[in-house]
Amino acid sequence: MIWLSPLLVLVVMGIGLSVGWCIWVVKRKRFLKKRAEINATLMQTVKNHGLNIDKVFVIDDHQTFDKKDPSIKPQFLIDMTAKKMIFVDYDKPLTVVVGFEEFLNYEIYENGSMAFSGGAVGGLLAGGFWGESVGKCNNLRLIIRLKRYDCPQMVYDIIAKTPMNLGIVKTSRAYQTCVSSMQELASFFEVIKYETNSETK
Repeated sequence: MIWLSPLLVLVVMGIGLSVGWCIWVVKRKRFLKKRAEINATLMQTVKNHGLNIDKVFVIDDHQTFDKKDPSIKPQFLIDMTAKKMIFVDYDKPLTVVVGFEEFLNYEIYENGSMAFSGGAVGGLLAGGFWGESVGKCNNLRLIIRLKRYDCPQMVYDIIAKTPMNLGIVKTSRAYQTCVSSMQELASFFEVIKYETNSETK
């Protein structure tokens, strides 16, 4: 009868994992519904500020990397003529319209440590972030610093609150998709920094 004890442990573990997964799925659905509702209000923000959006970055995060619906993904809206951007903090939630000149820099943190800093043209790379493919990522966060007293920074959690908080393997499609999406956005930020620095000289 000793063999029943390990079997019971496995059953309990299986039930626990199933419950944990179900809780994560429910929370994920609620979060994505809330995000879609926020994204639906962005066009009204565009209208209120008289903007003409000609560039939209739709970011793939770990919750939506395998989804095609852009309404549930983080979005950055840009008016290249007026030189303004619309940032959204989906957790607060908070939407702000920012001029290119108010954009100071950005930082990317992975597992609590700075992986990339875009404080200057070219950026400062720490630990070979863009090419790193070993281990797991439990958290990938983008922080945008702004020259504003009312809103000095905007935070985007690209990878966070994974199922059972187990993180994402860096060789997985989910991680690679998220990083690729961040690379495209980082490249745009570097262009903005370059143009802003050139105009102030």
